Amino acid sequence: RWNRGSFTASGPLGSSPHRMLVGAAYGASTQIDRRRAPADARLASAIVGLTLQPRPQDQVRWLGWVQRRDSPLDLRGVLGSADASQAFTTVHGQGVWEHGEGRPSLRAFAGVTRRTGSPDTAVLRANGVLERLLDGPPQQFTSLAQQTVLSWTTGVAVTPRVQRGMATHDLHAGVDAAGARAESDRFYGGFVGELVAGIPSRVWNVRQGAGSSSRSSLTLGATLADRLSLGSRVVVEAGLRAEAVTGSAAGSAQEVSWQSLLPHASAQIRLSRRGGVSVFGGYTRLADRLL
Repeated sequence: RWNRGSFTASGPLGSSPHRMLVGAAYGASTQIDRRRAPADARLASAIVGLTLQPRPQDQVRWLGWVQRRDSPLDLRGVLGSADASQAFTTVHGQGVWEHGEGRPSLRAFAGVTRRTGSPDTAVLRANGVLERLLDGPPQQFTSLAQQTVLSWTTGVAVTPRVQRGMATHDLHAGVDAAGARAESDRFYGGFVGELVAGIPSRVWNVRQGAGSSSRSSLTLGATLADRLSLGSRVVVEAGLRAEAVTGSAAGSAQEVSWQSLLPHASAQIRLSRRGGVSVFGGYTRLADRLL
């Protein structure tokens, strides 16, 4: 069964050029399985957005969002708790300022997100039995804990446009920084019996340290790119991003760090004037994120 409701409203703030958006949504579902007890899940969220224009050449946009999710615990069958659940709460805010007549030529942005997740306290001390071929490896119990993740990002970029005959260069040069911190505590601790094809194989004694786990990361980056338009049928883009990443964990002997050069390039050619058929291709090199 699935029940859902939502609403959205937006419009100008009086006679000013400022605008506002508000919205909310709620959903609830029940999954019925003849072999298990019914599983209930709920999701609720709300959003608020503002667009402010203090001057004709300046625009400020802000967005705030909150969400709460309650869902069945993935390991509830293994732990013998049919109604065990987990709750996640996420709060997010972001803002951007753009400056320029018509097409923005200067942009600054920032955002922050906080996410908490917590399973039912009772299952953190419950014993269980898993079937390796159906339920997966027992190592997944080591990540069963209460966790809070805080992440943020900020940056600034200039985006001038240069026109030379039929060629238009949309340049982009920017710097940015991003960080994250993850803290976990109240880990799972108990005995887990492992079956392989129904045959008893092992008994795992899962124990965590008494303290909490704390990890953090920091990423600094710089980007330079050019989007070249030749008339209305050929677009070529190339750019390079440099990143420096560091990460650490409380109690670790040393931190980890690396530097990356991440190029990208793409091209698109419209074979007909109406744009019905195009040929395109591209290459991008990406790097992993720590958190």
